[in-house]
Amino acid sequence: MTHDPRAPLLTMSGIVKSYPGVRALKGVDFDLRAGEIHCLIGENGAGKSTLMRVMAGAETPDAGGVTMDGQTYASIDPVRSHALGITVIYQETDLVMPLTVAENIFLGHEKTGRGGVLDRAAMRAQVIELMERFNLRFPVDEPVGNLGPAQRQLVQIVKAISRDSRVIVLDEPTASLTDNEIRHLFELLAVFKAQGIGIVYVSHRLQEIIEIGDRVTIMRDGTKVATHAVTDIDESHLIEAMVGRPLDDALPPKTDTSTSEVVMAVRGLSVQGQFDDVSFELRRGEVLGLGGLVGAGRSELLECLFGITQPDAGEVSVHGRPVRFASPREAIRAGLGLVPEERRESGLVVGRSVEDNIAFPILDSVSRFTLMRRAQLRGIAGDLVAKLRIKTPTLDQIVRTLSGGNQQKIVLAKWLAAGTRILLLDEPSRGVDVNAKFEIHQLIRLLTAQGMSVIMASSDMLELLALSDRVLVMAEGKVSGILSGDQATQVEVMRYAVPRSANPAREAA
Repeated sequence: MTHDPRAPLLTMSGIVKSYPGVRALKGVDFDLRAGEIHCLIGENGAGKSTLMRVMAGAETPDAGGVTMDGQTYASIDPVRSHALGITVIYQETDLVMPLTVAENIFLGHEKTGRGGVLDRAAMRAQVIELMERFNLRFPVDEPVGNLGPAQRQLVQIVKAISRDSRVIVLDEPTASLTDNEIRHLFELLAVFKAQGIGIVYVSHRLQEIIEIGDRVTIMRDGTKVATHAVTDIDESHLIEAMVGRPLDDALPPKTDTSTSEVVMAVRGLSVQGQFDDVSFELRRGEVLGLGGLVGAGRSELLECLFGITQPDAGEVSVHGRPVRFASPREAIRAGLGLVPEERRESGLVVGRSVEDNIAFPILDSVSRFTLMRRAQLRGIAGDLVAKLRIKTPTLDQIVRTLSGGNQQKIVLAKWLAAGTRILLLDEPSRGVDVNAKFEIHQLIRLLTAQGMSVIMASSDMLELLALSDRVLVMAEGKVSGILSGDQATQVEVMRYAVPRSANPAREAA
């Protein structure tokens, strides 16, 4: 089947959308052709997510319209959006965790048999057929809550396929995927293009846009800056268009701020089925990077250190004192803070204000006789919003309405408010734009220069190598090596990250 590459499959014209104190979209035009990948980029807060939510029917625009199949709609609701074949796969998954993979894929368009009874066998068979067609392997009867972020992302893609979507919007689809899974995703997208599906690809990873995109639209401050054929623009020009000025993407020169003082010592720490016999020391002012492939046990290790899970064996000491945190509250009191990978699920209460989120770890210190010292709290929150350059109209702004980069800064702000001295970071720049990423990296450098110690798990190899004083590499739940700054190269980290059974070269080493 052939498709006219010039034919607009979907057109958005003059889209305007405002929230209290924020004009998110200022007359934005956007169009998508059949059988193309149209990339959408911009800093967090540029309006990309709002534009996609209008397309999906999750937001009603104040002005403008959406045209598809020759008909223009002043607004579309989610039901009409689905009927038109539009599917948006958000960065933060919207799956129902207790339901199985098969049940999630058919949620909202279930197959029924006689008497309206769910035909679970038919749904299961179709899911298996879809997965085999696209070479995906999932336990279809497994609850989605038992899967990792990468697998959940792929489940959502299968869900879109099952709906015969004509337009698929992918919001930061590779943020939680390994290199192999990214390659597989790109192969899937090539198949979708050949079938005439229009794909909107929202990403901060500019190299991916250059690799797979046909066209790219750049947004800034709620407006469309430009649309280019990808072949007509390079990465440096994309960055300049996004931020409105040339941006030196390099990190500041790395300076070793660590001392010989050990602030945390871990010996033989184990959690059955997650990681085993982990030992290391963390020094004052140090960034200790955690390298490894997805599933190596890095996130699980951070959760154990923070008291979310309990170890089956091993010892932890903080500032020379043995500790065993029964809960995160105890870890916080000992000076630890965790910035989780899934910030919206675990790091924030997105329905509450910026001020409230910054306050949660310090409620005891700003309360007296159950009455909160509101003026004191606003002062603390206001200072941190300014220090971290958090873009928010007011401290009362609901966190859900802010961009991913600003949400991540709020998670960091609450731990700074709590006086955290040991910061646990899990994928700190996941899903943030290049400018916010740069600012987060600068903040980490500043904090360690002031004596904070950081344990940072990152799948971004450049980030891991640029920020870490040492890199602890994990493979299959075990420590496979600890590399000093001059030893830590991309080749060496990957050599230790590959499981031993698949890495004869490391066996010989």
